[in-house]
Amino acid sequence: MEVKVEKEGGVLVVSPIGKLDGENGVLLEQTLMPDITGTNNKVAMNMENVNGVTNDGIRGLLTLIQRATMMRGQLVLYNASESFIQVLQQSGLDSFFTVVGDKNEVFERLGG
Repeated sequence: MEVKVEKEGGVLVVSPIGKLDGENGVLLEQTLMPDITGTNNKVAMNMENVNGVTNDGIRGLLTLIQRATMMRGQLVLYNASESFIQVLQQSGLDSFFTVVGDKNEVFERLGG
């Protein structure tokens, strides 16, 4: 998995590319945990190029959501596929995630 991270205004924009499985979920955590701080706590994750997800991959996202929340911020997913949303719903974890349609909606929600 490749992970692109950019800063736009006060928001970290993260674009993972590839399958979000257990191994890549850990990679995503390791890549982003140092970047999510008290002053850098708004995260927008572009799911457009995620071409598969497992429950272990979702666990990595949950860890990042917890980190952002702990830092008094938020992580918002956007451009998620229907199959990704279905996996969240089937796992019963969809209530932990904020999923919006596109980047504009993310910036409206996060105020970035």
